[in-house]
Formats: sequence, structure tokens, C-alpha cells
Amino acid sequence: MKLLTTRGWSLRRARGVTLSLAAALILPVSFISRAQSPSVAVMLLALAAFGVTSIVANYTACMQDFSFGHVGIVAGINGMVSNLCAAVVNPYIGRYVDATGNYTLIFLLMALLPVVSVLAVVAFDWLRPRQAQV
Repeated sequence: MKLLTTRGWSLRRARGVTLSLAAALILPVSFISRAQSPSVAVMLLALAAFGVTSIVANYTACMQDFSFGHVGIVAGINGMVSNLCAAVVNPYIGRYVDATGNYTLIFLLMALLPVVSVLAVVAFDWLRPRQAQV
């Protein structure tokens, strides 16, 4: 992201491109159920892990946009919501895998959710009223 901003890109555009590329790195995990070898499966998981780590790094960098007194509140709310979602969703994942015997749908959802998130961020940013340029 720093490379893009030093080349004259706006911070918002650089973050959007960085998030989009990170989400694109996660997409190939949807093919993991068709992997021909454990090595290919591990490479797909590693690529997805790199994409997730890039998103987390971008999120952490965005924390500097909040006032110092609100960083902890925002991080705490995000962590709480993430853990609550995991606590609710994980039993359903287990039931689904027990019933079907495969993880195909789970990996497909893992691949698509970051893309949906990026689209939501872009839509939110696009719908946000712009301030007049002086």
C-alpha cells in the first residue's frame, strides 16, 4: 500500500486495490476439494492464508484513522463480533460436513466471503457522501 501511495495514489484507492488483490488471493481455495495431491492443497491453503494475512494487515493499518481513544473500542468490537460469528457458524459447519462427508461448500464460501466483503466496502464507500473539494 505504501508503494501505491508514494506513486501518487490516494489512500482510499490504494487500500481498495490492496483489499481486492488480497481477496483475489483467497479465491483459489475454492478448488481445494479438487486438488490432486496434498502438496497442491497445502499450496492453496498457503495462498489463502497470505490473502487473509494481507487483509488483516490492511485492517490494522486502517486503525490509524481512528482517534487514539477509539482504537481499542473498534478492535474490541471487531474481535467480539468475529468470535461470536465463529461460535455460531462452527457447529453448523460440523453438522454439514457430518451430513455430506465433504468440505466443498465450506471452501467455496471461504473463497467468496472476502470478495463479498470487498464489494460491501466498495459499495459503502461509493454511497458515502463526498465532501466538496476546496
